[in-house]
Amino acid sequence: MKLLRNVNFAAREVIVTKTKTAMRIAQDQILHIRPADDKYDILQNILIDKDYEVVTATSLVSAMQKISESDPALVICNHQVGANSAFSIYNALQPVLTSKEIPFMLYMSRFIKEDVLIGLEIGIDNFIIEPFEAKTLLQKVSRQINRTRKVATLNTDRFNMFFESTPVAKFVTENEKLIKINEAFVRNTGITKKESALPRIDEVFDFTHNENHELDLRKCVMGIKEYCLFKSVPLQKDSALSFDIHMVLSDYFGQNLFTGEIIPVEKNKKINGLSGRKDSDKAQVVLTEREKQVLELSGRGLSIKQIAADLGVSARTVEKHRANIMEKTRTSNIIEAIYYLQE
Repeated sequence: MKLLRNVNFAAREVIVTKTKTAMRIAQDQILHIRPADDKYDILQNILIDKDYEVVTATSLVSAMQKISESDPALVICNHQVGANSAFSIYNALQPVLTSKEIPFMLYMSRFIKEDVLIGLEIGIDNFIIEPFEAKTLLQKVSRQINRTRKVATLNTDRFNMFFESTPVAKFVTENEKLIKINEAFVRNTGITKKESALPRIDEVFDFTHNENHELDLRKCVMGIKEYCLFKSVPLQKDSALSFDIHMVLSDYFGQNLFTGEIIPVEKNKKINGLSGRKDSDKAQVVLTEREKQVLELSGRGLSIKQIAADLGVSARTVEKHRANIMEKTRTSNIIEAIYYLQE
C-alpha cells in the first residue's frame, strides 16, 4: 500500500511538473539582447519571475538567429552590446521586426535625452530606463505586447477589406496618435499613408479653434469619454477645409484605441443640411422612444448585436429601427443620420 501511495505521489508530481512546463511554454517569449559579461540582470529576473520565457542573445548575429528560429513577443536590447549600439542593432533587425510585427524596447542604465530622441526618430517602440520598479516594468512590457497584438489585428485581411473598401474616410488612433488610415482619408487630408510616419490627429486637424473640442479630445485621450463628435474642425495645412470628426472607443480593439470617420463639411452643409434640406425639414423628423435609444447607442459606436443585447431585442429589430431612422432623416447610413440630427 505504501509503495502504491509513493507511485501515485510520483505520478502526480510528473503531472504537476508537465503542467507547469506547459504553462511556462505558453507564456510570451521575450528576446533580451545584452552584453556577454553581464552576469547579473535584475530586469531578466523580474521577467522570469512573472513567468515570461526569456531568451538571451549576446551579439547581433545571435539575435538574428534567435528571431529567425522563433517569434518573440518582444525584443529588449541593452544600450550597448559589445561593439554594437542598440541603434545599430535595431537598424539591422528592423526588416524582420517589421515583417513579424515584433516591438523593440531600448534598455538604458541612465536617462540620456539625446539618445531617447534618436530612438524615437528611428522608430524604437519604447524605453526601459533605470531606476525602475518591478511593477512599472511589468506594466510597460505587458502594455507594449498587448498594443502590438491589437495593431496586428488591424492588419488582418478581413479588417483591411472592410477598412479600404468603404468610400468613407476612416482612421484608427491609439490615444491621439494615428495608427491606421484608409485611402479615402488620404484623399481628403493629403497626408502620407506610411504607417511608421503617421502623425497625431491634432497635427492633422486644428482642434484649438474651439475650446470645447480641445477639452473633448483630451477627455477621449484620458479615457473619460468613449464617444466624441467634433463639428467643423479645420485642416491644419489648409484652414479653408473643415471636417466633422466622429471618434468612438472600440471594445473590439481594447483600451485607448479609437475608430473614427471624417466627413468634409462642404459635402453635408451645402444648403444648411444633408441632401439639400433646410432647417425646417429637421423639425419634421419625429423619432419614437425606441428609435431614439437605438440612435443614441449607435452614436456611441455599438454594433447592431451589442445594441440588441443592451435593449433586449433581436438584431433584426435593431436593423428595422435604424432603417426607419434613415428613412425619416433621408440619409444613406446611420452616421449621416447622427450628424444630421445633432446639427
